Amino acid sequence: MMQNFPSHGDSDCVLYDNEYNLRNLRQVSKQGFQQLLFCSLVGIQIVIRGRNNDFYKYFKDFLPHAFHRFIQESTKYLPVNKCRILVLPSDIIIPQNNVCRVEFMDENQDMPTFIKCPIELPHKLPSLMTKILNAVDEKLFTNNTMSKFIQALIEETKNKVICLSSQHHHDDSSKLKKVLGIQQHDEKLID
Repeated sequence: MMQNFPSHGDSDCVLYDNEYNLRNLRQVSKQGFQQLLFCSLVGIQIVIRGRNNDFYKYFKDFLPHAFHRFIQESTKYLPVNKCRILVLPSDIIIPQNNVCRVEFMDENQDMPTFIKCPIELPHKLPSLMTKILNAVDEKLFTNNTMSKFIQALIEETKNKVICLSSQHHHDDSSKLKKVLGIQQHDEKLID
């Protein structure tokens, strides 16, 4: 019996690309990786500057699919309400505040020269981020398994947000958050 598999064009299909797995990115800079992950999850804009490349593909594993459409190439800076991840040429000036900068100084580089984020990571990381970091560190996971596991974690979190946003009675939201396992350190991510 022949099975039908999703084509590359299907929006629900999670594509696996070994070159752009999160383990490769984490090897560049553990702190930079954690900052990029945090910024992506809580909505702080990430600006990739210096080379219009495929570096943004690293983020596909931990960005909900709906946010992929915000990845853009531009010849001028655009604010976060226009795009979550922005790829710019190196000569474009960007604001210093509230933007996570990923800089490529050399056209032939595969990895950034530096990552500079305006945030200090909180003492207690959001649960989703902790689970993603654990998945990246899990030696028993192949890269493909890790990618699919992270997608499942993101879907679980997305469903919690949908459940909370459909809650009409504000008084009951704290009870619902407790049932869903949403703690204080998850609030910024959920918002």
